[in-house]
Amino acid sequence: MQQPVWPSVEQQLAQVNVVPGSALEQLIRNNQDFHLLRPEEANDKIRLPLWLRVYWHKQHPELIYSANDPTGGYPLALKDVYAWMLTHQDLRPSPPPSPAEPTDSVDSSVPSAVAPRVAIGSNRRISGAQTTPRSESDIRVNYHNSDKIIAASNDIGGWQKQFYSRDGGTTWSQTSLIPVLKDTQQTDPTVDWTSDGTAWAITIGIELRPEDGGGGKGDGGAKELLFSLRAYRSSDSGATWAFDATISGSQTAPDKEMMWVDHSPTSPFKDNIYVIWHKCLRLLAGHGQQEIVGRQIDQRWCQILVAKRHHHDLRFQRHQRAVVPGSVDLPLWRCLPHSDERPGLRHLGRPDRCPRLHN
Repeated sequence: MQQPVWPSVEQQLAQVNVVPGSALEQLIRNNQDFHLLRPEEANDKIRLPLWLRVYWHKQHPELIYSANDPTGGYPLALKDVYAWMLTHQDLRPSPPPSPAEPTDSVDSSVPSAVAPRVAIGSNRRISGAQTTPRSESDIRVNYHNSDKIIAASNDIGGWQKQFYSRDGGTTWSQTSLIPVLKDTQQTDPTVDWTSDGTAWAITIGIELRPEDGGGGKGDGGAKELLFSLRAYRSSDSGATWAFDATISGSQTAPDKEMMWVDHSPTSPFKDNIYVIWHKCLRLLAGHGQQEIVGRQIDQRWCQILVAKRHHHDLRFQRHQRAVVPGSVDLPLWRCLPHSDERPGLRHLGRPDRCPRLHN
């Protein structure tokens, strides 16, 4: 096999205009151990710099890095970490958002008049004019009051932005999630409502703390780059947000989460909240996992399913049911292994209990 050609550290620094003497420069220089990567990573099309892959490997040797995985085994949220690093080359978080009143975020260049509700109204730039990118948006209408809408997006320059409208989308305001614990960044927003008018948001809280200059020994000590799923709630239709729980427990690399609320008025599990995410661990059998947690009406976040997978060569199949104690239909999809299993709907089974997750 031909030996890979790795770029020099000077090439890597120049490619993205790293500030000389910055913490980012030191992080890059400390993570040139390309022997940790697969040779083909020198020329693959995954848009992650090689030094960041090395850094992630050191922090998370327990994960699977397979050539058969289109992501290479790296979480998609790592691209947001990279974008954040380029705009925060001191590797220090933006100041927490102030408790000031939320601001009007509708671009004044967009006409304010909208057509009647029976027609399609004007487009809105609900984020307003900004100097830093907004990305990965999510939006939900309150099923019980369609005048109320919430949305969210990444903010590469700061904390997750939350948008809300109380007049069916005619006007919009925005605010931010408050960081908790040691989070330095937030990414991957998802939002929804429960019937009592509470708005919900899930984000990946990213903790970056390269205290030793980013050496990342990977020796089982404290990790320097951690992901956690944070749940937030709002009792005023999205204007202010309070931290609710860390629903991923002690996991350090959850990714690609989705949230779904049971809105059926006849369901015995109405207002249960379900969150599913990717959790690719190197288990004893070499399998990865997906995990689902639920928030029941009694306000407990519970693990309700761990779905194992056997390979990275996957196809999507719809699972007919996911359950908390009892039974309720959910429109969930799960990756199944590409094997001899016949395609079709599968029953996920029913757990015997619903243990509480601790923050």
